[in-house]
Order: sequence, then C-alpha cells, then structure tokens
Amino acid sequence: MTDKNSSRPFVVTMSDGSTVPGMSDQNGARWSCPCGREVTVESDGFDVTGGKRIDCSDCGRRYFQQPTGDVFEMEG
Repeated sequence: MTDKNSSRPFVVTMSDGSTVPGMSDQNGARWSCPCGREVTVESDGFDVTGGKRIDCSDCGRRYFQQPTGDVFEMEG
C-alpha cells in the first residue's frame, strides 16, 4: 500500500537536455529553478487534461507540466 502523503521524486527536463531534481506530493510539486528560486505548483485536486504552464517569477523561465506530472522547460 502506498502512503498518499509521501513525496515522490521526479526530474524537470531543461531545454538544453539537462535535468533538475524535483519532489511532488499530494499538495503539488516543487523544484529549484537554475536562477535559485524555488518553483512550486499547487495541486488543485483536479486532473489537468491539457497540462499546466508555470513561470518562474524571478527569471522568467517557462515550464510546462504535463498531465502525467512530467515537467519540461519551454524554449524561448
């Protein structure tokens, strides 16, 4: 049986192919942007059919969280 309150590690794939570690749990996901700011995505309890865009408020990097939970940095 899996503890629904436990954290799950994942990786954020950057546009250059490098990866950054992240953690997710029932409250959402979080990782450190290369600029040093912690990026957080709160879980709203609903499945997102099309994914979600997340912007770093410090450096402007754009990320995309797929419905599967995978996170990628968007180019441009």
